[in-house]
Amino acid sequence: MNVKNYTEALDYIFSLASPKDKKHTPGIHLDRIKKFLSLIGNPQDTYPTIHIGGTAGKGSTSYITARILSEYGLTVGIHTSPNLVALNEKFSILQKGVNTPIPCTDEEFTSLVNWFISHRDAYELDGSEPLTFYEVIIAMVFKYFQLKQVDVAIIEVALGGKLDATNVINADVASVVSVGLDHTEILGSTLEEILQDKVHIMKPGKHFISGITTPSLKKIVHAYADQINTRVSEIGRDFEYSISSDTLSGVIFSFANNEFKLTNLQLNLIGRYQAHNTSLAIQIAYSFLKNHTEFMSTHFDSAVRRALSTAQLKGRFDIISHNPTIIFDGAHNPLKMRSFIKSLKSYIKNKPTNLLFSCSQTKDLPGILEELEDLNIQKIFLTEFTKKYYTDISSYSLDVLEQETREQFDTNFQIMCFQDPKEAFRTFSNDLKNTQVGIVTGSLYLLGNLYQTYEN
Repeated sequence: MNVKNYTEALDYIFSLASPKDKKHTPGIHLDRIKKFLSLIGNPQDTYPTIHIGGTAGKGSTSYITARILSEYGLTVGIHTSPNLVALNEKFSILQKGVNTPIPCTDEEFTSLVNWFISHRDAYELDGSEPLTFYEVIIAMVFKYFQLKQVDVAIIEVALGGKLDATNVINADVASVVSVGLDHTEILGSTLEEILQDKVHIMKPGKHFISGITTPSLKKIVHAYADQINTRVSEIGRDFEYSISSDTLSGVIFSFANNEFKLTNLQLNLIGRYQAHNTSLAIQIAYSFLKNHTEFMSTHFDSAVRRALSTAQLKGRFDIISHNPTIIFDGAHNPLKMRSFIKSLKSYIKNKPTNLLFSCSQTKDLPGILEELEDLNIQKIFLTEFTKKYYTDISSYSLDVLEQETREQFDTNFQIMCFQDPKEAFRTFSNDLKNTQVGIVTGSLYLLGNLYQTYEN
């Protein structure tokens, strides 16, 4: 069997997914993916890797790390989760002078699917349990980066760490950017339980970069690192940052570790929290280069400055319009929303705000809405979405969204409901005055849909 085109390739890949798989829920073991990778020659071992996890900030940190290394002259593979618009984004390459990762083409994706099909029967010949949708994607990612002859691949964890299908790599450097309450039905109901799962991406004898700042949680990082003999660099202890300017034009800050200092770094991303993510990215990139002397040169400072000053990241405090101001942010758990709103309020103060909102059914809706209470909201536009192909990844119903919103807020403002997110966005945009700020948030899936509408 072969697929003939991109549409058939997508249809085939998504036919592999059960509802559970489509939510990127890890299996109870890594045996399936390890066996398949062994069968095809372990492509993930043919190039160096960096592994990045965390409840919030892992996507930004992965991107900035990739930008630094690409500006340094490396060909960088970057796998992110979730994708914003197209599945191809999970298979992306960054090279010097290119601001945004370049996804694989539709033709390349189709070829990858046919490559998997050609090996599937051999894998299942002895009655082995079929790979899940997510495991197939990860295997294809590893193969794609091998075919593209990357110098390094940056692999973002989808969920947790210990049993995530990406956790078959022996990463040179690993990092947990942050920890918060998300996916609690799988990872545990406390920060301690969640972090104990996430730290398993660190590997014996390698280097772990920690973004954890809470003293009691830092003990979990160091306890596991001591157990497996991993060296830890910790933000606030081994490296730090200091912000000198934080505006809607970006963040200016200084970075220092035990070996060097970089002053007046100009980051073309908005939000104080991005200084945290970027500092981790600088330390991750430096640690990687230091262990790979074949890449090391004296140009680290200039590579960092080029990468930061030209950074472009969709879905993270992305101002898509200035007149009126419309901001897209894909915050989809309380920790992400708290960081976004804290930065937003520092810029817009008490300016009147209209909100376009939706939220996946698997997310903590009351917890996310609670973080929005400080905004001076005039109107809320609620909408639903269903992710194409992921038929089970959908928003809360309008009834639930409206009920939770009215319970959370003093509803002296208007709430409008739309089944179609595109219609919701058109009405939201047309209603917005130049004296107001428009915020679209709650789900990266919602943003992916609306980016296509807006750009068209």
